[in-house]
Amino acid sequence: MNTAVWRARQALSQCGKSQEGFLVTTADGKVGFQADADYWCDAEEFEALATSALSESEPAANGGSIANLEASLRIYRGELLEGLYDDWALCERLRLSDLHERVLHRLMILLADSGALDRAIYYGNTLISADPLREDIHCSLMEYYHRQGNYNHCRRQYERCREAVKRELQCEPLEETTRLHHQLLKGSHRAKSDTSLPTAGRGGHLDEIRHSLRDAQAQLDRASKLFNQLITR
Repeated sequence: MNTAVWRARQALSQCGKSQEGFLVTTADGKVGFQADADYWCDAEEFEALATSALSESEPAANGGSIANLEASLRIYRGELLEGLYDDWALCERLRLSDLHERVLHRLMILLADSGALDRAIYYGNTLISADPLREDIHCSLMEYYHRQGNYNHCRRQYERCREAVKRELQCEPLEETTRLHHQLLKGSHRAKSDTSLPTAGRGGHLDEIRHSLRDAQAQLDRASKLFNQLITR
């Protein structure tokens, strides 16, 4: 405890802050952070901005929604307290990481709906880098590349999806993902409305369940990697 308090005081002094305004002690020797102190926390600010932006009216592609979502991303600097493996830190890290992915997903949709395909592709690829098993995002990127007439990228996106699923889950992509890939390569101008893609709001209940299971598996894999890092330290 003494070491932790000393480190907190050192960190505050390096920021030019007096620890008296931030650290509180109780009669029984407990030490805590003064929650109503004049401080700024990037994680709290990101969560507040992201939650507010995501709660706005569903994907009406307007500049305000896009600007608010991008404002939250400018604050996000990566995983929370990377290198700390206490249980509470692992849970908070995963929660904020999931929120970050939701922001990226919403931005991708809004930008694509507004015709800004290059920016939509950028955020889609950012999301795929964070979670390579998101087949719904791979499908969206294939469609965006096809709309641009970039058929080679469309083909490579499917292969990227297939390799990730094979590597992490030892199976092939969902049937709907492969069907979309073949349909786009055949030169259809856009996916037919009767093609059930594994994206939110499009597939049937079975597709949603299968995709949820894959999401759960991906989260479990991330948690397992964090756990392995913890026990090998």
